[in-house]
Amino acid sequence: MTPLRCLPLLLLLAVSACAVPGVEPQHDAHRSHDCRSGDVRVDGGTTEDTLAVCAAAHSVSAFFRNIGLPRTAAITVLLVDRMPSENGDNALGCFDPADAQVRVLSLRAASDRGRWLGQSIDRTLYHSLVAHEIAHALAWCNAPDNTLSVRASEYVAYVVMFATMESGRREAILADAPGVRFDREGEISDTFYYLAPSRFGIAAYRHYLRPENGARFLRAVLSGAALPAVD
Repeated sequence: MTPLRCLPLLLLLAVSACAVPGVEPQHDAHRSHDCRSGDVRVDGGTTEDTLAVCAAAHSVSAFFRNIGLPRTAAITVLLVDRMPSENGDNALGCFDPADAQVRVLSLRAASDRGRWLGQSIDRTLYHSLVAHEIAHALAWCNAPDNTLSVRASEYVAYVVMFATMESGRREAILADAPGVRFDREGEISDTFYYLAPSRFGIAAYRHYLRPENGARFLRAVLSGAALPAVD
């Protein structure tokens, strides 16, 4: 069975309400919307949620195209108020390769869970949460035999997430983690990810920014030439 790729919530310290004052968003678990760009369908959530998901899908698709990886697949994003119990209590989102579905908390449900990456989850950060999971989906369909190691899949998802994040928010998150980085490929491990997923993501993005890495290394990861599974 192919493992799910789930995004955990770290540092559950505070609550941030993101609803517009005086407006009660309507949540409809049965509504569906096809995003204008890409093969992404959004099921459930509010209109605000849908707009955020489609914007994230557009950003992620453009990133993959720009590095020469245009393959895509029909992806359904299910917006839920609660993640399935099998995903764990702290999951904010999850990609299941078995049915090409992304499950992610609605904006309100995610913001009610507290802080992520040291930040309150507002619409700007929610865009990045969704982008992370859609990046997992596009990485999966661009990989040989739809197979990637955990470290490879998470490397790609975090790099794409940070690359498409609003610059001010990205710089604030990076500034809170000075010195967190990978200097060489051998340091990028499944174990590091499992122990400290957010720090793994920050280190991965800084590794990607090195002149000798960038899109070339990302393509190598997705081809299986870099960050293969380790027995």
